[in-house]
Amino acid sequence: MNPQTGAPENVQLTPADIISLMGDFYLTVDDLAHAPAGELRSILDVMQRERAGTISDANQQYEQITGGRYLTLAQRTLQCWTLPWLH
Repeated sequence: MNPQTGAPENVQLTPADIISLMGDFYLTVDDLAHAPAGELRSILDVMQRERAGTISDANQQYEQITGGRYLTLAQRTLQCWTLPWLH
């Protein structure tokens, strides 16, 4: 929300942004569609710095930005992709 007008803020996402955000940061498309603009911008900023190699604690920052959701979703994703016979 824009603090001055109260209107929702939109963040323009590229297809690559959506792919990067889904699963690791948002469980459903609805979660992504309703994510706070500031959170999206912060995550995308950390992603950009991570790709540029200018950040050393990206996972900690993602965890802080998402209020603990990042590592929870990462664990869930790992369980989905782990082959059952390897348990």
